[in-house]
Amino acid sequence: MNLYRVIPPPPEVFHLDDPQSHRALVEMYRPDSDSTVRAIMVTTSAGDTVSPDGTSTQLSRGADRALLAALREDAGAVIVGASTIRREVVPLPRHTPLIVLSASGDLRGHQLRSRHAPGERLIVATPA
Repeated sequence: MNLYRVIPPPPEVFHLDDPQSHRALVEMYRPDSDSTVRAIMVTTSAGDTVSPDGTSTQLSRGADRALLAALREDAGAVIVGASTIRREVVPLPRHTPLIVLSASGDLRGHQLRSRHAPGERLIVATPA
């Protein structure tokens, strides 16, 4: 699977199955400083963030998933809404805290999955 960067020039091809190319992709997206905020998401061409089944799973495939995974590796935190973890299986990141935004703090019915990695952390953020 390949990812093609067109702008800025020169064009570059990232072979996502190749570890060296994968590292180069992560380096290209590495924040310039600790105070950088980066947001990434996948949408349909119409701007929808969920597919007809109410999840984002059908929106991203192949290169989308690989890019999201590469960016999460270097993130200070991964943020999701409580409705996402109720509708979709969400693995806890191995090295990065997962922050769940919730109005109530009630996560009943969640589909979080532990990978049993020593760096797993879950933070629930509520208005209170």
